[in-house]
Amino acid sequence: MDFSLGEELEAVRDLAREIFTDRATPERLREVETSPSRIDEHLWDLVASDAPGVNWRDAETTSHDMSAHLALDGVRAEAVGVPGDGAVAHLVRSAFVALAAVQTGVAEGALGYATGHLAQREQFGRPLATFQAVRHQLADCYIDIEAMRVTLWHAVDALADPFDARAADRAALVAKWWATE
Repeated sequence: MDFSLGEELEAVRDLAREIFTDRATPERLREVETSPSRIDEHLWDLVASDAPGVNWRDAETTSHDMSAHLALDGVRAEAVGVPGDGAVAHLVRSAFVALAAVQTGVAEGALGYATGHLAQREQFGRPLATFQAVRHQLADCYIDIEAMRVTLWHAVDALADPFDARAADRAALVAKWWATE
């Protein structure tokens, strides 16, 4: 089995790293916020990225990657849309898809670490990865991750135009379910 990332997954991984590393600065948010193809106009309008009281603090993850903490001190948020315009549903839908994306990456990384460990660790004079029962468990994990990926991409596609709220809700819930099981 080949557990390496394909080009599409590398692109998603790189985008996630850009979002979650030190490059996700207020300047980068403003750049995205003002670009013609804003990622998600509803989410960016909750709090202005340059509002007084918005502070970014550098943080290091357990893997020593750089990250940031966003601190909001006395920041006034503006209402997004008007009641009944679907802004909250859009926010929840987008959060479900984001959760599915993060969890798919986490599961993929965990499988990569597990396969590496099992290839190195020996029992009875041979690598654990050569035992059939272990290979079956790895294959089951791989299949689950592929299902997570398929449902994630289906949910991402459902958020695009032409937009159908019911189909997008259904796809986001399915992706969230697979990611959290």
